[in-house]
Order: sequence, then structure tokens, then C-alpha cells
Amino acid sequence: GFRKFCLSATRNNDVKKKGLLERLAEGPIVGDGSYVFNLERRGYVLAGPWTPEVVIEHPEAVKALHREYLHAGADVLQAATFYSSDDKLTMHGDQAGRTITCKEINDKACSILKEVAGDADVLLCGPVSPTPSYLD
Repeated sequence: GFRKFCLSATRNNDVKKKGLLERLAEGPIVGDGSYVFNLERRGYVLAGPWTPEVVIEHPEAVKALHREYLHAGADVLQAATFYSSDDKLTMHGDQAGRTITCKEINDKACSILKEVAGDADVLLCGPVSPTPSYLD
């Protein structure tokens, strides 16, 4: 499994956004949808292990999907960082680890998310995934 860490940001006018618990006290909140299935359906990733390197290889596709979730009314948007560990990038024949690091993926995914979210009244989070090397 994975845990999500939600960040509460401030707007340009320094009005603090409501945090997760404050929002939940008011009622349900809406999260974004599936990144891997939608990006796979659009031809940016292949079936199999989630490929977070899509944020480096196809950043505009990731931005577009974030925008769609934002415009659809999501209260929470997540960075496309799930399964971005250096050891995963070389597993199952994945060659991305030869040219891309986990840090590069996480930095790019977070900058894409922040750019798309801008001043919108949404929470930003990033999934923390299992690290395959600990499975041994």
C-alpha cells in the first residue's frame, strides 16, 4: 500500500487554504482519478508496472490530465510519483533507470502539479509507493 501526504498551500493573497481535515468536516471531498489507466488509454504508457517516467517523457500529457481533473471539480490532485523509486526504474526490463532518476521524476511531477494547480483551491499530494528492493 501507500500513504498520501497532503500539503496545504497558500494563495498569492496569503489566504490559507482549508486543509484536509477542515474540508472533511464540511462533507465529502473529491480526489482526482486514475493516471495510469487514462495515460495508458491515450498511448503514453504500456500495460504492466506503472511507469512514472511519463512525467519526463510526456509532461504535456500529464499536465493535460491534471487540468481535466481540476476542471472536473477535484478537491485533491496528486503528483504522478507512484512507483518512482530508482530500483523500480530498472525492474521488469524497464530501461528508464539508465537515463532518469527517481529524484528527477519526483521533482518534475511536483513542478507539473504546482504549475497546473496554480492558485486553485485544491490540495496537492504525492503517493509514496513500495520500494521493490525491500521485498527481498
